[in-house]
Parts: sequence; structure tokens; C-alpha cells
Amino acid sequence: MFSFIFTSSHCPTYNKSIATLQSEGWIVDNNGTYVVLAPSHDAAYVHWGGGWRMSTYQELYDLCSNKCDWTWTTQNGVKGYIVRGRGAYASNSIFLPAAGYGNGI
Repeated sequence: MFSFIFTSSHCPTYNKSIATLQSEGWIVDNNGTYVVLAPSHDAAYVHWGGGWRMSTYQELYDLCSNKCDWTWTTQNGVKGYIVRGRGAYASNSIFLPAAGYGNGI
């Protein structure tokens, strides 16, 4: 059975202020509009290149707080949701493939 106990030693950014995270190079200001992970600490950027980045907290919040339209669909034989933005995100969408479920075992 897999077991994991979180401690702050597992996360070098835990409980640090925005100013500290910026001064240590973890995050950068993106033209004053929002703070993003520094490219060297951004898994999407590291694995897929300069056109990709991890979502900001605000983007994830908007995705989950009914500011998007979720439509069940199939793309390339894969079932999942196409999530289309509203408002400031109206030109954006993402496909989230169905991946199963977890039952605590």
C-alpha cells in the first residue's frame, strides 16, 4: 500500500511569501498581470517548450468555478470534456480526457 505524509521538507516553496518566491527565482511577474512559475521550475515549459506553462491559481479557480462551459465529447476516439472559457478566456479551450476514478485503495 502506498503511503505519503506531507511535510514542508517535500516542498521547498511551502509557506514562503510571494516576495521570497520571486527573490529565490521560483516565480516571475508576467507584465504586472499575474505571477507565473519561472520557466526553469515550470513542468509544462520544461517538458513541452516555450509555448506552454502551468496554469495560474486564478486560471484554475476560473476553470473550476463555473466560468467555463464543460461539454462531454469524444476526440480522436478518447472520451472526455472540452472546456471552453467565457469572458476573458472566451478564445481558449482545453480537452480533459476521462481517466477513470479513484476509490481510496
